[in-house]
Amino acid sequence: MENAINHTSSDDIVTSDRKKARKAVIAAYQGTFIDLADQYVPVIALASAMVYFQSPAITGPAATLIYFSMFAATMLGRPLGSLIFGPLSDRLGRRRVSLISVAGFSTITLIISLLPGYESIGFWAPTALIVLRFITGIFIGGEYSAALPLAYEYTEKRRRGFLGGILQGANAVSYAFISIIVLVVLAFAPDGSLESPYVQWGWRIPFVFVAFMGFAYFLYRLKELPESELWRGSARPKTPVRTVLSSAGFWQVFVLMTGLFLCSNSISSTVPGFLTSQFHNSGQVATWTVLITQFFLMGAYLIAGAIGQKYGRRKTLIGYGIFHATISACVWWAFVTAGKGNLQLVLAVLAQILVAASFAVVNPYVNERFSTSVRSTGFGLGWSMGVIIPAFFAFYMNWLSNFMPYTATPAVLLAIGGILVAVGAFVGPETNDIDIAVARDAEVATTTTEKFAPDNIRLSPQRGDA
Repeated sequence: MENAINHTSSDDIVTSDRKKARKAVIAAYQGTFIDLADQYVPVIALASAMVYFQSPAITGPAATLIYFSMFAATMLGRPLGSLIFGPLSDRLGRRRVSLISVAGFSTITLIISLLPGYESIGFWAPTALIVLRFITGIFIGGEYSAALPLAYEYTEKRRRGFLGGILQGANAVSYAFISIIVLVVLAFAPDGSLESPYVQWGWRIPFVFVAFMGFAYFLYRLKELPESELWRGSARPKTPVRTVLSSAGFWQVFVLMTGLFLCSNSISSTVPGFLTSQFHNSGQVATWTVLITQFFLMGAYLIAGAIGQKYGRRKTLIGYGIFHATISACVWWAFVTAGKGNLQLVLAVLAQILVAASFAVVNPYVNERFSTSVRSTGFGLGWSMGVIIPAFFAFYMNWLSNFMPYTATPAVLLAIGGILVAVGAFVGPETNDIDIAVARDAEVATTTTEKFAPDNIRLSPQRGDA
């Protein structure tokens, strides 16, 4: 395949059209906020309402497993979404794919808000919920595969770490936003038994709210979202998936992201459910705990992004991996052994912050690992396929519970995940100072074209050259 690498750097593009760059970054933040809100709305809104979808005969670990299966379905849909939409983004453009994806997951979320419960349709209630969340995950995988590369392709390299903190901060803002909506609904529609107002209809309100946010974004950005100038000047790969999967860079990212998602899923996905089902806190207490966590995370993401920019993303990720395998695992153990009370809630907040902050570093890192012509495919697959193994964390926890207390099993997953993060980062290169506009396909971008461009790559003239 003949490729083209444009001499124009990403810094040149930002300098020449700051208005487009600003629009791209703001749109990426808004899109990330909405897709994360859509991802988290069932985790928060259904934490105390899953009985609506379950048989009354199902209790304890089995009920918890259904709750986690809903989350796993979303996570498993994301790699398929990246596999479908990542190559489309590299061929058709970041803008178009981003808008299609937002419209898709917003529509599915609205459909979920209309689902009947177990009392009405029996087994088909949880089945429909899980299947629709899987489809939602497909569109979510498409959204970030297009929107985040678009933002980084409009960002100067000295600001990419800061952008990582800002974009990952959308994670905290969306989680906090959904938590606030749920708390407001719980105030006038209390939870509790199957017949309680929240369980019967209150949980639907957050889903409807998130769906209409997505539709509003789609309509507004239909005219306001710019296309990536770097993408316009790049080659159109014939086989972007094959190009990415055949590269060593992808598999290095896969190991790194598998470890990071194993750490994240074993903590952030279990805390709300553990607080209610294992330690018998109310839905309000669990939601407030998550909400407080997100406010602290907004600052933690910015700090982590700045550390990665200053000291190097590779070194920072190695440090995070070692930290998660040791300190974070100990914090989780302290959380589950502290007993119900304020100390336990503080430790729940701390455990989530320690693990989640590292995503602000890996966000720009994975984008920097792939060239413009396959960046959406590389970022999307690298980020999403790392979700597949960790998506079954609930099953690993059930198996580990044969050898230890169920509540302690996330500490083991944290230790394993931390080792994978450290190893994945160690075998990869440093990326802070690269120019993402100049790269070899599916490999880390480099600062000079002449030194690294293979003979079969044709250097395209800059705009305005004869």
